[in-house]
Amino acid sequence: SVEKLKKEKMPIFYAEMMKTKRGFYNIEFFRIDEKKITEDYIQKLENETYKSAKIVTELKEFEIFYEAEDYHKNYFELNKVQPYCHIVISPKVEKFKKIYKERLKKD
Repeated sequence: SVEKLKKEKMPIFYAEMMKTKRGFYNIEFFRIDEKKITEDYIQKLENETYKSAKIVTELKEFEIFYEAEDYHKNYFELNKVQPYCHIVISPKVEKFKKIYKERLKKD
């Protein structure tokens, strides 16, 4: 179900998001049937996990999807040697793979 899938993915998103530096802007797009699930989860985090920090994530209803230009698609996979990808993104991807190994798709 949508609710089950959403509840499985939210802990991953918010655990990583809360580790980012201040000044980053986060937005989560939801379908109308997901709004309450998302709001309830954020409230739970603020009350139980991040009591001293307000979660600053804009919640916005998903309206339309614009497909990215080709040069944006698979950017990390195609540009791993670029400094930002190599220094910043690669370590995060590797850490993610270790922590959430059981949730990754099998090739």
